[in-house]
Amino acid sequence: MTKETLTCEHTKPHKWTRESTRGRKPRFCDKHKPVIALSVSTTGTTTLHCQVGNHAWEREAKRGRKPANCPKHAPVIAPIVPAERNSNGKEELVCENGNHTWERAPQRGRKPRFCPDHSATPPRSVGVVVVSGSENGDPAPKKRGRPKLHQTDEEREAAALAKSTLMVDRLEEGLKARGTHISQQTPYILYRKVSEKPSRVKGRAATVEWEFVENHTPLMRAQYLTKHEAQFLAGELRYERENKVVKNDEE
Repeated sequence: MTKETLTCEHTKPHKWTRESTRGRKPRFCDKHKPVIALSVSTTGTTTLHCQVGNHAWEREAKRGRKPANCPKHAPVIAPIVPAERNSNGKEELVCENGNHTWERAPQRGRKPRFCPDHSATPPRSVGVVVVSGSENGDPAPKKRGRPKLHQTDEEREAAALAKSTLMVDRLEEGLKARGTHISQQTPYILYRKVSEKPSRVKGRAATVEWEFVENHTPLMRAQYLTKHEAQFLAGELRYERENKVVKNDEE
């Protein structure tokens, strides 16, 4: 066993040695360890105080919680008396709602005030409104709803198509009134290179022949540029607008 050195917290602190053990380190050595005084007489009894009688009394020294009163002034605990039973071995109870007696098997706990047939909460009286036409118990007649606009699916689809066409026509009329309709915009003219003849005169550009392909809107032009970007970079395709060549990066 290994030994350990501790400090005694006596009035004159000093070092002392003991065998090392697990647990809390003691504050005092074995010589200066404080003695806990117990109120135990030489006869093996302990003196206690009775709060009710306000006097001292003795009993055998025991461990545990000290009683607050002596046996003479200890509070009287009411004994548990079992419920009275009838000749059938059951207990009789009184129902307050039904104003009668009933019996049940003996049970622990608080006695019920009502029998199973009479609940604690009386039934509520709810007002009932009788709808005209249902006096005989038949279901009340339903109110007539909105009449159907279309009897068949074909009529419904035709009406939806006509409504969609009308909305498109109104939208185009509004665009034309503001001057922003597609037909009022200057189109982008797409040309394709057909042939290229070099010039015989030195320093003059070659003669290129272009062929008309189709007219494009701004959206169609952007989509076409993305799809045929390589041909535009190679110079095989080009756009013109208002008799001017439009570069690929121009809007």
